[in-house]
Amino acid sequence: MNEALIIILIATFALYKIAVFVYRQNAPKIKGAEGEARVARRLNKLKRKGYIVFHDLLIQTDWGSSQIDHVVVSVYGIFVIETKNYSGWIHGHEKSEYWTQSIYSHKTKFRNPVKQNRGHIIALKKVLQDFKQVRYYPIIVFSGSAELKNVTTELPVIYTRQLRSTIKNISKTPCSSIEQVQQITDRLNEACIQKKEKKAHIRQVRNRLYLQSQREWLSLCPLCGGELVVRTGKFGKFIGCSNYPKCRYTKKYAT
Repeated sequence: MNEALIIILIATFALYKIAVFVYRQNAPKIKGAEGEARVARRLNKLKRKGYIVFHDLLIQTDWGSSQIDHVVVSVYGIFVIETKNYSGWIHGHEKSEYWTQSIYSHKTKFRNPVKQNRGHIIALKKVLQDFKQVRYYPIIVFSGSAELKNVTTELPVIYTRQLRSTIKNISKTPCSSIEQVQQITDRLNEACIQKKEKKAHIRQVRNRLYLQSQREWLSLCPLCGGELVVRTGKFGKFIGCSNYPKCRYTKKYAT
């Protein structure tokens, strides 16, 4: 086996390990997004029947932000939906801190979705405190291949296929007018503006990091843009900013 082939094999193995690591880091987010997408497709079919649907709603309250998978607004009330994408058997009680996913002998704990959803409703009530007449309906949806084996709760904990029928069965007695539904929708749109600001903030951070890296690549100080020069200190040579002492940026000197 020649050296070139050995190098190729080592590089391939290294890339494989990196890919596995990245997948494991992002797998929960990917699975969650897939589950939410399945639920979103079903909920979007409700729009034709007078329901207003929000997906991935991030609202700001006095004590922080609350991210809600799906919110459906109608004259019958507000449906607050928490989505979980799991396989295996699911066990849990509405009053416990964690629920359990069992796949053969392997068990994994996850946060109680009923309690999560209650927190979302508290946040919504805070944002919509002027609409006292509104009724809130929490629903937990399992969108994967999981089987609800031992789940004890008075709230609806259902499969994706049951979602629209569950909402329609609850939708019997109106509690809001069409005008109030529009006002609620406007208020939620106002409250979730923080999401746009968050995206803008992320873009600013990325742009700033890119600018810093480009400055350093051009031998400029990433903090102030001054020229980087070689200096000698107590422990030998190092790279420092020419604008010292106003700027104290330093980095190791590479020979």
